[in-house]
Amino acid sequence: MHTILENKPKSLFKLSALKLLMIILLIIFCVGLFFPVISPNFYGKNFIIQLLSNSYSLVCHQSEQALVQINDNHLLVCTRCTGIYFGALLLLIIMMIKPLKVNVGLKPLFILSAPLIFDAFAVRLRIYPYSITIALITGLFFGAIVLFYILETIENSFYLQHSKKYEF
Repeated sequence: MHTILENKPKSLFKLSALKLLMIILLIIFCVGLFFPVISPNFYGKNFIIQLLSNSYSLVCHQSEQALVQINDNHLLVCTRCTGIYFGALLLLIIMMIKPLKVNVGLKPLFILSAPLIFDAFAVRLRIYPYSITIALITGLFFGAIVLFYILETIENSFYLQHSKKYEF
């Protein structure tokens, strides 16, 4: 008896496994951002926070004015980076529940990246003050759209490898 799963190309299984792995890694990464908030009484907290802070400083400027503060603790990356990571995580979860198959060019990438770029430049040029809300929203859109294109590239790579495998 054949099941529907047996008829799927193995590259789709690899892609689903890849998405699941990416979700797990992004969850771990995002939980690390919240470590100072979710473990206020953890013994050895200062050492772990310093280690995580140094790790996250590789991907974020961690400016004091841009960090989200919850109670007396703040996240380990700025609001915009928090939005980027959670936008990517949200899209991954959505894509695991309902796969999105959209054939798009680069136009959505430019459209959804433009607000983030404009906001970052406007704040740096002091056109208007930094807004946590705007930074979070623009980060969410940017993180989701960039991850969409990363996944498309990976998926196309799997299909390319799968189709070349059977060429004579």
